[in-house]
Amino acid sequence: MQAPGRVFLLVTGIVYIVQGTLGIIAGMFLDNYQPNNIYVGGSGSLVDSIVDAQQRAELVMSIFAFILVIIAGYLFVVGVMGIVHRNNLEKAALLMTLGVIALIADVVSVVGVLILGTFTITTVLSLAIPICYIVGAYKNKAVA
Repeated sequence: MQAPGRVFLLVTGIVYIVQGTLGIIAGMFLDNYQPNNIYVGGSGSLVDSIVDAQQRAELVMSIFAFILVIIAGYLFVVGVMGIVHRNNLEKAALLMTLGVIALIADVVSVVGVLILGTFTITTVLSLAIPICYIVGAYKNKAVA
């Protein structure tokens, strides 16, 4: 018997592998990003606050890069798991759990994008990917 959610899991799995790979690469470059003219706040003399602000901005970018790499790595694994187990009805509950965690990770990414100020409509549309993943796993679970 073929799994009814296999197409959802295959397509979203491929998207997650691509998204995860690009996210890991972006995170590596973002960690080396040297922000200019970013003011994060500070106190003291003007020179001290500029230096402190630069250091804080670099720290914030490093933290964002680290979070991006972790989330992208997770999405890569979710994509591989979705493709490998798309026809395995016994793994549907696991895939649903992975999809819910991916949805939470996407929401965290959307919040990060809002903080960075680079929001686009595709940011909201990216939430459709984990929803489709969950739908595919749910269809498989309903049959199992």
